[in-house]
Amino acid sequence: MRSTRRPLILCLAVLLVLGPAGFWWVRWLARPVHRITPENIDQIYVGMTRKEVEALFGVPPGTYARGKASLVIFHHNEPVEEGMLGPVDEWVGEEAAVMVYFNESGLVSHHRRTAVATVEEAFHEKLRRWLGF
Repeated sequence: MRSTRRPLILCLAVLLVLGPAGFWWVRWLARPVHRITPENIDQIYVGMTRKEVEALFGVPPGTYARGKASLVIFHHNEPVEEGMLGPVDEWVGEEAAVMVYFNESGLVSHHRRTAVATVEEAFHEKLRRWLGF
């Protein structure tokens, strides 16, 4: 006589295997596509709003580099200019990054493009990034 538990165990095993794969597939499809490029950074001008900068890059401020960890190199030895002490947002992509300074009216007062260097991530770091931790 055939066990009635066998189909249940088989279904649970399939769910256990396909569930995480489906989760990662949906997460991969839902990732935001950015336009953080040197050419778009060059289009930023004094007086733009935060919404206009977000529209230019296609994403809100944040790090959008994929695959490898990105280290942003800021040049802290440059003199502080007037207007650089207000709120600042950062957009980081694979090939470019920018710090955008806003004045008290919420308009761009200054921006500074920065270099992006990439380093290979360890497996546990990739796993943490994939899981969103």
